[in-house]
Amino acid sequence: LSHEAVLVTSVNAVLQGETLLADANWKDTVFIAVGEATAKVLAEKVSHVLLAKTPDSEGLLATLADVLPQAKRVALFTGRNGRGVIEQYLSRKNIVCDVVTVYERVPTQASFDDKLAAKLLVVPSVDVLMFALAAASPEYRECCKQIPLLCYSQRIADAATRLGFSSIHVSRSMDENCLVDKIKTLF
Repeated sequence: LSHEAVLVTSVNAVLQGETLLADANWKDTVFIAVGEATAKVLAEKVSHVLLAKTPDSEGLLATLADVLPQAKRVALFTGRNGRGVIEQYLSRKNIVCDVVTVYERVPTQASFDDKLAAKLLVVPSVDVLMFALAAASPEYRECCKQIPLLCYSQRIADAATRLGFSSIHVSRSMDENCLVDKIKTLF
């Protein structure tokens, strides 16, 4: 098969697809990599490697459109269970995309710190606090209670105390400048 470009989504796609990359005749093919690390590893295997404009699917597609605006057929080295953004875009543009699934994406259970990097929760009302806790999974609910909470009033702080929050701060008022000043004192 003759591909005008090979799109590579990750370092893992390069490493897991190494045999296919080595076996095929890619002499006149342009490779577009998502991210600098992917481009670096890919450049060790093939020539003609371009770095996507931004390190995501959208940047990869923008680079393809710039470099090969008339492309008819591309190969995509990726993992199974991705977002499908690339395939959908190429289909809409009538570009044949041969997907080469070289690994299985397995979601890992990230720690709470990975999922929610919040250093402060700002709560404008008891209703918002109650809604946020009701909408969160039990795991998140308990973890949220460990994050410092900035409340607009003592009434909200009292409700947060009853709900089990451990670090509660009250702003002097709901004025934007007062909130910013209070946040500055906390960090």
